Amino acid sequence: FFLLLIFFYIAYYFLIPRFFDQKKYLFFILSVTFFYFLFSWISTLGNHQTIEENMRMSPPLRHIKNPNWINFMLFHEFNHHLFKFLIVLVSAMLIHINNKFKKIAKEKVDAELSFLKAQIKPHFLFNTLNSIYSLAIQKSNEVPHAIALFSVMLRYITNEAHKNFIPINKELGYISSYVGLQKLRFENTVNVEFFVEGSTDEREIAPLLLSTFVENAFKYGVNPEKKSIIKISVFVSESEICLTVFNNKVLDQKTQITEGGLGLENVKKRLDLLYTNLYELAINDEKESYSILLKIKLK
Repeated sequence: FFLLLIFFYIAYYFLIPRFFDQKKYLFFILSVTFFYFLFSWISTLGNHQTIEENMRMSPPLRHIKNPNWINFMLFHEFNHHLFKFLIVLVSAMLIHINNKFKKIAKEKVDAELSFLKAQIKPHFLFNTLNSIYSLAIQKSNEVPHAIALFSVMLRYITNEAHKNFIPINKELGYISSYVGLQKLRFENTVNVEFFVEGSTDEREIAPLLLSTFVENAFKYGVNPEKKSIIKISVFVSESEICLTVFNNKVLDQKTQITEGGLGLENVKKRLDLLYTNLYELAINDEKESYSILLKIKLK
């Protein structure tokens, strides 16, 4: 069993990756055959003396003096080793293939997440610069304040967006800066309610996940010529985070269909990848209002 254990690690870490994965099947078969005969020979060295002693101690076999009988017993021992040897080899191959598939799946998820995050950053820059541009057009005195908020948001994007998970308070800090920037942009034309309940200490979430729903509320729920209402609430417990976003509709349905969708589809894909079976997303699309309820079980 000790020799079989040694062979398992040799096959798992050397023979399978070096030969089988590289499609060098002839070298793989020759190597496996070599180790089989080597380990079987080592194992039978000790058994040779044991067989002779058993024959001397067993009355029915005591009269047998032919060495061929011993060789026959050793050959039988070789065949017995072959079965256990193949079990170990197949086990090593199955474990290796399983781990390889898991690694490929993880790399696929990481690649998709990187692609989705690459989509988020231009979206963020466009929306934020558009907000500052609007303030500049209005010759608002709040432009320096807006630029300061933008620098905070940009720092968050640069330092945190590449990570899979970050502290919740950093995501909420980004949302707070974004809401503050939009208040400066729309002044008294939008009534924004934003509050957080619960402790966010030592809790983590994927970056730029909650903020997408907030951005959509401002994108499709605000019109400088109409009174707009946006309500954002976040509740955090030890095992779950709940986000509620409400906005009244001020743009026609055609505009929402042609201009929107990318951010929402993006965040749905990220939710599926990062929180498989761990989230609930309810969208209530009414004639004059739009709201979402997102619940995520924290890992």
